[in-house]
Amino acid sequence: MDEEALAEAVRSRTSWNIFHLPSGLKIDLFLCKNTPYDREAFSRRRRFRIDVDVEPFVKSVEDSILKKLEWFRDGGEVSTTQWRDVVELLRVNTSLDEAYLCKWALSLGVADHLTRARREAAGPLPTGPGA
Repeated sequence: MDEEALAEAVRSRTSWNIFHLPSGLKIDLFLCKNTPYDREAFSRRRRFRIDVDVEPFVKSVEDSILKKLEWFRDGGEVSTTQWRDVVELLRVNTSLDEAYLCKWALSLGVADHLTRARREAAGPLPTGPGA
């Protein structure tokens, strides 16, 4: 990890990536913004064991969904990657905190996208190229 480059990312408030070479895992680092949502999302983070001595904090699945919906919206609603990620997260996670998702989707202005993604996640699995 390039500590100088990471320090510059913190100063400029940009994201950063680190890689756990033994597992090939890429970790995206994002600075916590000073908003009510970001503070609550930060408080919900959990440890995730990668290796015996590697246990970073990760955000909740609900917060991954909400953040990806924001990125999808802010990117002009054209990112198939963000949309597919949201739909698949909804499809495979059956014990989500629905009250939390609804509360913040409404507050963040992505409730309509969440409703649409839920409908798509409940439907048949996609088939064909790119599925």
